[in-house]
Amino acid sequence: MLEAYLWPTCDSFTPGASFSCVCRFGYNADMEESRRRQHRWKPWATLILTAALAYPLSLGPACMLLERTGYPPTAEEIVKVVYAPLLSLPEPIKRGIVWWEVTCTRFAMRR
Repeated sequence: MLEAYLWPTCDSFTPGASFSCVCRFGYNADMEESRRRQHRWKPWATLILTAALAYPLSLGPACMLLERTGYPPTAEEIVKVVYAPLLSLPEPIKRGIVWWEVTCTRFAMRR
């Protein structure tokens, strides 16, 4: 009786399906695949969040660079085109972006 408890047995066999005893006591490839599928979204979410934060934050260093180089006309136009979508954001977010731009420009003027 003790042996029956220690050594699992699989009563039925279905072709293409994994044994329940293998799921409980050993390796199951189906379970590993489902775990991989569950975590596929994490790298993409990290990439999207990083890009969403890096894009508006990069406006400050771009303005600082323009301030230090003396506003070359082509560079100024490029910055205006690249960061134009930030101007269509809601007003509270736009105020934060303008604050960041002014802060970085002031930092550039100090040096």
